[in-house]
Amino acid sequence: MFLKWLLVNTPTMAMYASSDSNKRINVLDMKVYGSVYLNRYMKVHIINSMLEKAEMGFERFSSMVWCGYSYLGLESPKVSVCFVKRGKLARAGYGEMIFPLTGNDMKNCRKKLRMNIKRLKLKSSIIIKSIRTGHQRDNKIIRKRKFS
Repeated sequence: MFLKWLLVNTPTMAMYASSDSNKRINVLDMKVYGSVYLNRYMKVHIINSMLEKAEMGFERFSSMVWCGYSYLGLESPKVSVCFVKRGKLARAGYGEMIFPLTGNDMKNCRKKLRMNIKRLKLKSSIIIKSIRTGHQRDNKIIRKRKFS
């Protein structure tokens, strides 16, 4: 009970999450900063939450101001934008920023990333096979394609 009160009433200066997002750490401070530092796992967790809401039909998103993105901050919250955060935060401890991509843009980026990952896995398997079989000529051709 005391921890929840502390999280809701003390400004957060940083948030960390584990790779599976099951463990989260809030770094609290008495000073109010204009943004909150998030490690990459926390950012991924927030973006995944936005993607889930995009599947429900939401288009525009906002979140607490990430460290380094103060220029995207809002003076007043917008009603037409879906606010996404993960965990407990003191309201006084963070501003709100517009996320620069719409829901459809995020879905398209996810599709392209998945296609690129499949392509990279295919290329790496071809390189590994050519190295294992000892085809130096094939290996050089593949390396040239990779860097061009």
